[in-house]
Amino acid sequence: MSDNEFKMSTGQAHELAMAFGRNGWTLTDVKKLSEGDTLQHFLSVIQGKTEILFKQKSMYDNPKCIINCDADPILVADGYEVVEHRKHGRLEWNPPGRVGLYLSNKQKGQEGIGGDELRKELVDKPVLNANVLDCLLANPYLIPDYWKDEHVVFWGTIYRNRTDLFVRCLYWGLSGYSWVYCILDEPWYRDLPAAMLTY
Repeated sequence: MSDNEFKMSTGQAHELAMAFGRNGWTLTDVKKLSEGDTLQHFLSVIQGKTEILFKQKSMYDNPKCIINCDADPILVADGYEVVEHRKHGRLEWNPPGRVGLYLSNKQKGQEGIGGDELRKELVDKPVLNANVLDCLLANPYLIPDYWKDEHVVFWGTIYRNRTDLFVRCLYWGLSGYSWVYCILDEPWYRDLPAAMLTY
């Protein structure tokens, strides 16, 4: 097939762009993908002719997962916008060593804390953004087991719909892991810890 015979609709191009962003690709990465016959190798994988195997040093090593936290987050629905997106480079996912869950002291009390007040409290803390959430949803085996008992909030990306500011939250349900949104203009209690780098 020659170059001029391949047609892609605007919708397909948008879907592809969203997929690149969701999976941490940069424009430089996309340019490299377009060079030479690189796409031919990917096509072979998609058509089931080739398999990609991840090598490990031993059976005890975990494969590395690098999350691009500098990439733009996905827009979760039409009419929604990103108000704040904290970038912190490429994150090697290693929960026991680098990631923990944070609760404000006020969240531990019976009255909870307002979302706007909690947002101010977290302004200088290394909270994780929605790129990490989307990577975990795509690779649930990376999620620590104890997170099943929590609703883990990713404060590093704040969205706005037509009426409210909100952040996205990872939770375990009957069909596995999914996400819901938590509106800032509501009380926040101990069941909504923030995912945060611990260094």
